[in-house]
Formats: sequence, C-alpha cells, structure tokens
Amino acid sequence: MNNGEAKGAPQQTVVNGWYANDIAAVTAAQNTYIAASSARNGSFLLLIGLAVAGELIIRGVEKTNRQRPVTS
Repeated sequence: MNNGEAKGAPQQTVVNGWYANDIAAVTAAQNTYIAASSARNGSFLLLIGLAVAGELIIRGVEKTNRQRPVTS
C-alpha cells in the first residue's frame, strides 16, 4: 500500500505513521458521532419515561377525585 511513497524500511515506518495519524482522526470523528447519537437516545428515553410517569400521576389524581364522595 505504501510502497509507492517510501523506499526502504525507515521511510516506510514514517509513511505508516502518517497513515495511522489519518486513520486516528477518522476514528475519533466516528466515535464523536456515536457518542452524540447515544446521548440523543438517552434523552429520548428520559422524555418517554417522564411522559409515562406524568400519565400515571394524572390517572391517579382523576381516580382519587372520582372516588371521593361530594359533601356539601
């Protein structure tokens, strides 16, 4: 792969370092994207949990209000 850019083992090592550096930058960008995606998923699940909890609270309050006898 790198034979065209290097002649000899020392130059080959330098060229391999360049490619490794380029690949590390791409890998870092991909990992950043994956981390942001995971954070979005966690936030979405939190919102769903809050919505379910709110619904249960509202239903509980309505049920309690229906069961109380009206005293006037």
